[in-house]
Amino acid sequence: MKNRIIVIDIGNTNLVIGLYDDDQLLSSWRLFTDKSRTEDEYFIVISSLLLSIKEDLENIAIAVLSSVVPQLNRVIRKLFEKYSNCRFIQVNSEMDLNLKFLTPDYSHIGADLLAIAYTSVHKYKTNTIICDLGTATTIQLTGKDGTFYGASIIPGVKSSSNILFEKASQLTDIKLERPKGILGLTTKDALLSGIINGHAFILDGFIRRIKEEYNLKDYKTIATGGIARLICSCSQEIEIVDDSLILDGLNLIGRNIK
Repeated sequence: MKNRIIVIDIGNTNLVIGLYDDDQLLSSWRLFTDKSRTEDEYFIVISSLLLSIKEDLENIAIAVLSSVVPQLNRVIRKLFEKYSNCRFIQVNSEMDLNLKFLTPDYSHIGADLLAIAYTSVHKYKTNTIICDLGTATTIQLTGKDGTFYGASIIPGVKSSSNILFEKASQLTDIKLERPKGILGLTTKDALLSGIINGHAFILDGFIRRIKEEYNLKDYKTIATGGIARLICSCSQEIEIVDDSLILDGLNLIGRNIK
């Protein structure tokens, strides 16, 4: 019997897949985003992942896609059209997500931001400041009434670090881990402090400023993304690290949007 929902979140660096039974996340997988793969190749990958937990595409009732990589939108859609009879939903600004926007033209708002806004309303039911740490770091404010107040996009931790390593010949690539302190006594420790503490300070500064400038109360400050736990261990403002926030939101969209 078809009762599963598969959700796919495609970012510039990682493609994350989740399989749900109602509101229960059965399993999730994080892959590198490969723009060169065809629908047949992605079918083999996804089928293998499902097989590892004794599932297959025949049990999928709904597939939900959120993507910031336009080249892969058609590929993933064709995959499900070719290999599954499930209902396919792609998150975009034309969907009726019952969100409110402060601009008449919100077609430019990314699917990831829309999915996060929807999740914040339905999962947390309060005003939220959500930081999504991926290739870029996004910081967005959504009201408990569904108002999307806007977002800020800054260079991500790994992408900005890679540029630093490329441009500075005496600095070498290092494994990202929690710094020992605010100042380092070696080049490695100094880099870790600057990269990890520096990004945490950026998040804290944005969060404090947003709270000052918007007349809202009862905020929850939430972080998500592959490196969120590391960065937020050095943050004073982040209250919750929600590893499955976007996947949960896509599952909610799949269950709620007709």
